[in-house]
Amino acid sequence: MTNDYQGSDLDIAGCMHMVRSVVAAFRLPYWIEHDDLIGEGMLAVAEAATRYDPAGGASLPTFAWKRVRGRIANYLRREYLRCNLLTDDAEGASTCDVEEEISDMEILERVRSILSRQPVKRGMYLDSVLLGDEDASRVRRSLAVSRGRCKRWTQAFLREVRRELGVREARAA
Repeated sequence: MTNDYQGSDLDIAGCMHMVRSVVAAFRLPYWIEHDDLIGEGMLAVAEAATRYDPAGGASLPTFAWKRVRGRIANYLRREYLRCNLLTDDAEGASTCDVEEEISDMEILERVRSILSRQPVKRGMYLDSVLLGDEDASRVRRSLAVSRGRCKRWTQAFLREVRRELGVREARAA
């Protein structure tokens, strides 16, 4: 459905304060820049503005808030996964040195190859949540799978990916 909302750039720029407050609510790993998240949030505002209807009674920032929060959470999940595929220490903190785009693409291809070998239901969950933009709880409910099982699937998948990529896991002391 296309919306005929003709809001000004000022309306969208006015959402910057809301986006900054959403970003501030997240605990960020040290390798994530605030500006990257603000950019993701503003992209979500622009998307929400295309569906915004002022007759609905809500302001644009109120309307866009949920989409902004979801997009930022998805971005963090993807970055956390990408970095944890490369290295993981005993405390659960990751070190993520972004090397080259080609290297990332090669890793992504290998991850997709591993993903294709997963059982159907597990593969659908992992692909939607870890590599896609889907909300984990929504995917879990649609597949009728428990939170614990999804956690075990994710942990086993990460172990398999690390093993195939030749990344050694640190052992707890």
